[in-house]
Amino acid sequence: MEKLQLFIKLFGVGVIFFLGIKIFFETRNTIERLADIGITIILLFVWLVALIETIVVEVKLKFFYKKDICLKPRIFNIIKVMLKIKGVMRLKRAVFLDRDGVINEVLTDRVKFVNEPNQFYFLPGVEEAIKSLNEYFDYVFVVTNQGGIGLGYMKEKQLNKIHDYMVAELEKKGATIHEVAYCPHKPKAGCECRKPNSKMILDLGEKYKIDLEKSYMVGDTDTDIQAGKKAGTRTVFIGESDPLADAVCPNLKEAAQWIIRDIKNDKK
Repeated sequence: MEKLQLFIKLFGVGVIFFLGIKIFFETRNTIERLADIGITIILLFVWLVALIETIVVEVKLKFFYKKDICLKPRIFNIIKVMLKIKGVMRLKRAVFLDRDGVINEVLTDRVKFVNEPNQFYFLPGVEEAIKSLNEYFDYVFVVTNQGGIGLGYMKEKQLNKIHDYMVAELEKKGATIHEVAYCPHKPKAGCECRKPNSKMILDLGEKYKIDLEKSYMVGDTDTDIQAGKKAGTRTVFIGESDPLADAVCPNLKEAAQWIIRDIKNDKK
């Protein structure tokens, strides 16, 4: 039994060392690398303590082995703290989605503008697309211009009901929107939040500690793409062409597929 334990612990040291090296080279953020190095060193130390402990028992040098001074419980507590610190230090990744024309129908035969929840129709494949993005990103947000509020066509209370409906219906399909940000001002109000300005994206980035360079903005107008570029994100245009965008896709489903391929290529 002792020999089996010895083999398992030797194998564990090798696995931890390999994973540590792999994570180090896959991580681009300097702070993340330092955290990963620290955690790997501590894990190696824990396994080496366990390994030495087994060897001591194996060769019957029990006078070196005293359970009351075993360091493992204390070290495991340190590891828990280190993992929490790493989680705080690591910047998150997100996808920012425009709403009208990306998630829901607008200016179609059955709906011109969405002013009530019963006028909200999801575009095909949206639920599946957002669900797939949830698997690869920490957050998925909606950032939308809603100048109808400033123009008096709709109250903010009505808009919140529409967004509550949208989020709830997506949740039923296993897709999550973590927050909806909107600009309620008139189109020519000159505010900082209305796209093509990037304030909505920047504010969410600061609030949720987002690495914007590793995040994406998806929209169906040039103002969406400009907002994403100003914020420092990669951009995907939903439509036929946009020279400023990093990619052009016909719908959100294909945009999500492109984004996932893009982040996988980054890891290679």
